[in-house]
Amino acid sequence: EGIELSAGFTATANAEMKVGGLEETVTVTGASPTVDIQNVRTQQVMKSETLDALPSGQKDLTAFASLTLGAMPQQAGRNDVGGDKAELSTGLAIHGSRGDDGRTNFDGMNTNVFYGGGGGQQRIYKFNTISVQETVIDTGAANAETETGGANINMVPRDGGNTFRMNSLVNFTNEDFASGKVPSQLVARGAPAESLTMKKVYDFGIGVGGPVMQDKVWFYSGNRWWGNEVYASRNYFNKSQNWRFYQPDTDRVGFSDQDYKDYSVRLTWQATARNKITGMVGWQKACACYMGIGGQAAPESTTSFLYGYPMYLTQVTWSMPATNKLLLQAGGSFLNQSVQFTSRGAPIPNQISILDQIGVAGGAPPQYRYNALTGSAQNDNGVPQI
Repeated sequence: EGIELSAGFTATANAEMKVGGLEETVTVTGASPTVDIQNVRTQQVMKSETLDALPSGQKDLTAFASLTLGAMPQQAGRNDVGGDKAELSTGLAIHGSRGDDGRTNFDGMNTNVFYGGGGGQQRIYKFNTISVQETVIDTGAANAETETGGANINMVPRDGGNTFRMNSLVNFTNEDFASGKVPSQLVARGAPAESLTMKKVYDFGIGVGGPVMQDKVWFYSGNRWWGNEVYASRNYFNKSQNWRFYQPDTDRVGFSDQDYKDYSVRLTWQATARNKITGMVGWQKACACYMGIGGQAAPESTTSFLYGYPMYLTQVTWSMPATNKLLLQAGGSFLNQSVQFTSRGAPIPNQISILDQIGVAGGAPPQYRYNALTGSAQNDNGVPQI
């Protein structure tokens, strides 16, 4: 009793069993050690209960970095404030390593895309943490199971059990909880004394699990909706009905908008006393909209990243403890993911990006530009926009 095994941890439980009569019942217990003396690698194991109890905002990689010594989120110099950058952090660097030195895994299987270095920061699929039991981050001395150094991340999914249980998550904040004060050194450079800050940050989730067949088949379903909206200083949507001309609409302040939703179902089948089989299907849809918004670009002329529409993650695993010293495992994963570089509303035919004389970009996003050689608009891949 009282022994809990987390991922990557080897516990030793020694106990002395005393001789008793037939009429006696002897309960043998052993305390779980707090230090693993059999493994040399160092890991940070974060359980869902711990993350729920801590004021760490959204349960994403930025939160994991803030709770892990020596870890930094890979988000191209963007500073996260209370979760306002959310999933723009796609990987972790540990002790000065590169973002691509690690891998991001779900149930031990890779979720990265294979362009660039194919490592941790090359990621489109985002994790539905309402379906995660614990998160393991390798921080040093990884073993032979790991192909790379760096901050390797593994999300250990939740399974159902013989009793019906539900867990939920509700996090929300908006501009009412932010002061909007601007540092004096920025005011001296022309910034307003007060500025709009975050519009809102939210993270909602609900998970339900239980038995399909007692002691045989269990299910768990995790559903999560999360994201944020952040105002851009002195930036406004276009009031003009003609896309060729930019007229700031001071009643509609520009903002970046990240919106994510994920639904997943996981089944666990205890086929025999030794053989366990799991299957999981996840559905995800997301948008990182109006990215790169700033004082020199109207919201309509910035690029929005549409993720998937939708994306699917399918996994199957099998495990069998053959002996006390031999564990057999096998698994397969199929991840269908994609990203579109476009505008929040797709440009109309022949709409292009325009830079006016005062240096404000309007019209379509910058990848839709006028080609003087062909006399038509095309995107960065040379595909005509007609």
